[in-house]
Order: sequence, then C-alpha cells, then structure tokens
Amino acid sequence: GGLTMDTTANLTQREFEIGKLTVLGKTKKEIASSLFISVRTVENTMRKVFIKANVNNSTSFSNLIMRLSRSKISSL
Repeated sequence: GGLTMDTTANLTQREFEIGKLTVLGKTKKEIASSLFISVRTVENTMRKVFIKANVNNSTSFSNLIMRLSRSKISSL
C-alpha cells in the first residue's frame, strides 16, 4: 500500500482526530464520548480512514500514524 505522508493529508480533521485517539488506545465508546458523537459515527469514520489509509485494521492504522505523525501524537 501507499503509506506516505499524503495519507494523513487526505484525512479530514475529524478523521485524523479519531485516528489519533485510536492510536492512543481509546475504545470506540471513549472516543464517542470525548468527541460528543455516537459510537456508530466513530465506526463509520474509522471505516473511511482505513480505506483512505489503505489499511484494514486498527493495528495497521496505528502503525501508519505512529510512523507518519509522531510529533502530532506526542503533543496531545
């Protein structure tokens, strides 16, 4: 897959935000609660993120985000 910085550039702010929380180990319920959205919205957003990032699970996505945006994650 094309794992490049362009991958994160193609994510919306909300997609990236949900992705970061996923990388940090938050559950879908915790993400939904902290962002005032439904668990269903978190699931739908992550499905879109996986497609855009060309990955098929949270672990692959987390590995991608960790490689591409360490500075953004560490600044939370």
